[in-house]
Amino acid sequence: MGSAKSKSLLPSVEQFSDELWLVDGLADRTIDAYRADLINFGSWLTQHNGKTLLQVQNLDIEAWLASLLERKISARSVARYTASLRRFYQYLLTNGQVVQDPTMRLGKIKIPHRLPNTPTQDDVASLLDITESPLQNSPNAPTRTPNRKPCRRMSLPERIRAQERSQQRHKYRAQ
Repeated sequence: MGSAKSKSLLPSVEQFSDELWLVDGLADRTIDAYRADLINFGSWLTQHNGKTLLQVQNLDIEAWLASLLERKISARSVARYTASLRRFYQYLLTNGQVVQDPTMRLGKIKIPHRLPNTPTQDDVASLLDITESPLQNSPNAPTRTPNRKPCRRMSLPERIRAQERSQQRHKYRAQ
């Protein structure tokens, strides 16, 4: 499950990964993402400070997160890295491998909300054209009676059900 790089980095990363799988039941891809985040952070620490994951202080984490933002890593990705570190250091604190959680003072990273894509008037018109044409051209199209609403006021699922019922009635009458 773990790579040679992560085992040489720190056994607590593998223990943490095992706990995520055994206790929390997380998916393999989620665990791999946590592990990759920790390996990246551990490599950065070693290159910049010569520290290990167990020697980290709050300023080290803030410097790493700042370097990620400088490299134009998205806020969403940085938030995930932060979540990985928080969870890892909470695990180490719970198991007595660190005395203090260095992620305790980290603030929340604001992630911009995505606005939903709304259809344009042309999109809506083309959808209405598509949904009306099969009913109008079908030999089994419902006939218009004074009590019946026009087809264009019905939703797409209602139109499909109406067409299916009409076809079933036509088959039944033909028998």
